[in-house]
Amino acid sequence: MSLSGNLKTMDLAELLQWVAMGRKTGALAFVKDKTKNYIVFREGSIISSGSNEPTYQLGQYLLFQGKLTESDFKRAFELEQETRGTLSPILVLQGFVSQQDLQQAMINRTEEVIYDLFLW
Repeated sequence: MSLSGNLKTMDLAELLQWVAMGRKTGALAFVKDKTKNYIVFREGSIISSGSNEPTYQLGQYLLFQGKLTESDFKRAFELEQETRGTLSPILVLQGFVSQQDLQQAMINRTEEVIYDLFLW
């Protein structure tokens, strides 16, 4: 099932409650100007989020939080390009960040993306 609309019709809190109560699985994308934020759900629970906003990109977010150095980020990005892998496992496997720091950063980033959506 596909869903589209305007947050003037149903505000974000109501939409999140509808997803949770209906135990929906999927992703909701929110677009404002050139910014696209999204929230990923599994059975009504938020499991991830993302954005095309550079400050919410995982590597940039970890840099900003002081959990990742610029040189480690550059190396991880190079490995991502070489292996066509994804950044998260590369960061952990290379020892650039701990699994715990990565998970906490993803939780914090998701919260910030959602808080940002409430300001929209």
